[in-house]
Amino acid sequence: MSPPIQLRVLGATDLRSADGEPLRRILTQPKRTALLVYVALARPRGYQRRERLLLRFWPEAATDRGRSALRLALHHLRRELGESVLLNRGDDEVGFADGSLRCDAIDFEAAVQQGRYTEALELYRGPLMAGFELDGSAEWDDWLGGERARLARLASSAATALAARAEAEEDAAAELRWRRAAVELDADDEVALRALLIALDAAGNRAGALAAYEAFCRRMRAGFDCEPAAETAKLAQAIRDRRPAPVRPAPPVEPSFAEAPVPADASPVIDPAITADERPFIDLLAVHPPRPASPSSQRVSVAEDASAPPSTRGVRRRWRAVLAGVAVLACAAVAWPALRGGVGGDDSVVATRVAVLPFAVRTGAPHTYLGEGMADLVSVRLDGTGELTTVDPYALLSFLRSRGDDQTSLEAGRRAAGRFGAGRFILGTVIEAGGRLHLTAAVYGADGRRLARAEVADLKEDSLFGAVDGLVRTLVAEGMDAPPEQLDRTAALTTQSLPALKAYLAGERAFRKGAFKRAAEQFALAVEGDSSFALASYRLSVAQDWAAQDGSVAAARAMRLADRLSTSDQQLLRARLAFRTGSAVAAEQLLRSLVAERPDNVEAWNELGEVLHHRAMWRGRSLATARPAWEQVIALDSSNVNARLHLAYIAALQGRRAELDSLVRSVAELSPAHESLTRTRAVRAFALDDEKGQAIAIDTLRAQSAAPRDANDIPAWGAAWRTADFLGDPEAGLRLAALMTENDRGAQSRLVGYTTRAHMQMARGRWRDARVQADSAARIDRDYAVRTWAFLAAFFPAALPADEVRRAYRDLAASPVPRALGTGGVVDEERGRYPAARHQYVLGALAVRMGDAAEANRRAAALAAMVDTTAAGRFARHLNAQLRARVRAAAGDVPGALQLVQSGWPEPVPELFVKDDSYSTVADRFFRARLLAASGRDAEALAWFGSLPEDISRGIMFPTAAEEDQARILERMGRRREAAEHYARFAHRWRQAEPELLPAVRAAQQRSAALQPGPR
Repeated sequence: MSPPIQLRVLGATDLRSADGEPLRRILTQPKRTALLVYVALARPRGYQRRERLLLRFWPEAATDRGRSALRLALHHLRRELGESVLLNRGDDEVGFADGSLRCDAIDFEAAVQQGRYTEALELYRGPLMAGFELDGSAEWDDWLGGERARLARLASSAATALAARAEAEEDAAAELRWRRAAVELDADDEVALRALLIALDAAGNRAGALAAYEAFCRRMRAGFDCEPAAETAKLAQAIRDRRPAPVRPAPPVEPSFAEAPVPADASPVIDPAITADERPFIDLLAVHPPRPASPSSQRVSVAEDASAPPSTRGVRRRWRAVLAGVAVLACAAVAWPALRGGVGGDDSVVATRVAVLPFAVRTGAPHTYLGEGMADLVSVRLDGTGELTTVDPYALLSFLRSRGDDQTSLEAGRRAAGRFGAGRFILGTVIEAGGRLHLTAAVYGADGRRLARAEVADLKEDSLFGAVDGLVRTLVAEGMDAPPEQLDRTAALTTQSLPALKAYLAGERAFRKGAFKRAAEQFALAVEGDSSFALASYRLSVAQDWAAQDGSVAAARAMRLADRLSTSDQQLLRARLAFRTGSAVAAEQLLRSLVAERPDNVEAWNELGEVLHHRAMWRGRSLATARPAWEQVIALDSSNVNARLHLAYIAALQGRRAELDSLVRSVAELSPAHESLTRTRAVRAFALDDEKGQAIAIDTLRAQSAAPRDANDIPAWGAAWRTADFLGDPEAGLRLAALMTENDRGAQSRLVGYTTRAHMQMARGRWRDARVQADSAARIDRDYAVRTWAFLAAFFPAALPADEVRRAYRDLAASPVPRALGTGGVVDEERGRYPAARHQYVLGALAVRMGDAAEANRRAAALAAMVDTTAAGRFARHLNAQLRARVRAAAGDVPGALQLVQSGWPEPVPELFVKDDSYSTVADRFFRARLLAASGRDAEALAWFGSLPEDISRGIMFPTAAEEDQARILERMGRRREAAEHYARFAHRWRQAEPELLPAVRAAQQRSAALQPGPR
């Protein structure tokens, strides 16, 4: 029997043939895709009656025409799938042949029903058919919405069951993680919320519990105009009123750094799990002065809960006894109707959300800026007035432009309101006569019924501010549910300087077109015109970041003026600062809270994508977790190049070659001169085995550094690393890095080219060739080459000859610690990032590899002496914990090593993301994953192994070696097909490894063959 068709619908929809190729001719036709999914998933499962399909997909068509359309759609599906896949049963029924289709949603439901909850949640990658749209089919939308809600509830029930299991095993950290997941998966489930509140409170995180409750309250009021159940409110009040339990003082030398999973509905309140050393920075992020911290809001580990008095512990035990029963009942209550077939609904219109469309401008050219400009000004004035929020202008204009018709008409307003769930929209006009302006504006309900109108006549341009204020006050008073006096709070958001305002509006227009450098120039002019114009300072920092410029000065200025920003802009600013100079956990919390409240905010989704793409791996998550955020950016702004580039890299990582090809082509169409396009085309060419494309990419990269010479050959260097990292293909990276070592390249280019090639050779299991590359680098800069080789020798994930390790140790010990910066670029970065701590750490790791525990402990002591509250001190503390763990692991104490790694694992802050030729944090994650695997914690180990690939990792040898580790775990778990694939990839990457390493390659080949399904 041939392998089944593979249908993936949890998250993005994907359909592949038996040989793994995407079935694009179906996927590009929404109705055929929807029909296929419905036949596969509609309940009761099995064959579906044609009348049911007609009612779902052609309800308004005449009977004959509908049947003809159905026959044609089925014909096209059979042509692509194969005649033996989609069958008729009699004249009236259609269904899939047994064993012809494998669907992740069906596997997910079966896993939940059979109690395989961890496996189920691995399958649940997102909502059913996320981002899929089928125009003009309300019946389909009803079914899809109901199924999405049902499967989300089922996923939440699985998380609840895992939380109950963790509680029974007294694994408080795991319980809290699953409680958060349950709430994230089904945000409307108050039983799950109450369980989370009690778990947070029991962990000493009372502030986090109350923040989660307040976020839920806001969501209930905004989405359903109601309050939480009385039981939930009573629980929150009990947590609020309870006297805090005494907190055991944290040890002064080695404070705990427990992980703090991020809730989907996280409050803007910074998580108390952030370490004491980071609190001074976090306090600076607070726009308003923070409340005095109560003892229970201080960070305390779950294990320290035993310090609570017996009466408190008794209360908690009683709560948990109740919740254990509730969890089981909740799981059964959700799973039973889910398996039998329940249907849910969704009311997405928010009465207090307002879409402000561009004004129609009927004047000469000097005033055309007021079209989008008036929409910007009115949006700024309305946003945050009472309960009012405005649709993100960026997303709104992108949607209107994509329609290609009039952006200022009543019909455009109705469409925009429907698209963004806005209860109201505003249209307006600007008319000029005799040098004077006449402004009119009207607010409409979502159905197009006018609710209020306002106008200002005989207006001079320099009186625009007062005119906008008058318009908005009238509209609010007559057509909205907000007191106009609350507009006073937003009066300070703009400027009284007309030149500054014009520059600001010009900057917004440029930003929406993707001209970020021009936008930054205009925002800078606005700041020059009015230094107190907070919104211009904030937008300047954003534009500079997007233009690859330093936006820190503008961000700091905006922070000083934060009380003049809207609430959402304040939150975005705090998140940006947290991501770039503080904690990624804090940034993620702020952004998740913001997108939950403002789902149309393009910038917030973009920032969330950046945080997850570049920081998720530090918490044991794949950078692919950023996919939903990037997809949401594109859904809101179809021309967004930044999101498409990031998605292209994720598609490469996930092996989605057709998607990668499509995304790269779309970037080329949208931004043919984009600086990253050549590197992305190189990734595409190697992913698709496109030899012509590879040759073009190599020639283009060579030419990009021709005149003037790039000292670091950044285009070739970036292409080599990204191709290797995202494709797991060090051979491609080796070939691209060879460009940097050509004879006419500069010395620094050749230096980095040789060290990059050394990394690539290690990833192929060819350490002798890597040593040759390092020796070539040493002829240019001996100390740089010594540090690179020492790192590779210390952490190579297979055996090395003892004399090679000793040589690396001697050379590094004799090499001076870098004290001065170099000439700039990647070499300069390596010299300037905490060199003393890294020097001691790599020497200690080499000592561990030599079996010299005493020397390793001396290096650990040197690291301990560097620990303080500075960034360098925090980095030294992390390396100290890692090195001591390696000493324990080498002595056979795997549990002790794992405990040290986990307790010393800090928050993802910028100083930890050191990636250069002589150190990469990928090594630390690889070590943690192997310890978890050795401890039998297979699911966690897989997650950490999955976190290894990252953008320009400088650690490609770890994910290639991890293919074998993952294969062993998957084989233990009974996932034979996946195990075979990982064994095969490992064997392919190491097929030319050193002779002494080839037995491992042959063993992997044999296991891969043994696990392949045989003939039946």
